[in-house]
Amino acid sequence: MKNIAFIISGSGRTFEKLLQFSTDYSIPKILIFREESSAYKRFGKYNIPRYIIKNNFLENRVEACNEILAVCNLHSIDFIFVGFDRLLTGKLISEYNNKMVNIHPSFLPKYKGLNAVYEQYYNDEQYWGCTAHFINNEIDAGKIIYQDKVPINRELNFEDSQNDLFELMCRVSCYALKKLVV
Repeated sequence: MKNIAFIISGSGRTFEKLLQFSTDYSIPKILIFREESSAYKRFGKYNIPRYIIKNNFLENRVEACNEILAVCNLHSIDFIFVGFDRLLTGKLISEYNNKMVNIHPSFLPKYKGLNAVYEQYYNDEQYWGCTAHFINNEIDAGKIIYQDKVPINRELNFEDSQNDLFELMCRVSCYALKKLVV
């Protein structure tokens, strides 16, 4: 059995789907949040230890990453799944080399970084893409675990069309989790 940590920022919708899928594998072992949020409160119903990172990523990224590393080491974490809009760095990356997975909302290597969703839509791409990949020191450049795509419904506006991307991200996340832990 693998010990998994989820690092969550934002609403955590994708990771909640992943958490529901992962109950078959009795994981994750811990949930780590960037800040207290509605997602942090909502995840309380799963009876899994939750941690809030005390260090602010914008002010002290190295210390925030060291804090994550300490929590993961305390719980003997094998893999970290990241749904996070901040760059990770330092010992966290080196100690979890090829053990930290990012779920990125584009078909890499195209559309790296934070604006990938907007760029796909407003560059008139035909498909939403999603990539599960290992995190390394470069932005969205680690070894790819799995990728998939779905058509962008151009009859819908930008916000509504993202429902298909959300479902795709859930599917890619579940596939990557299953591939790594089974």
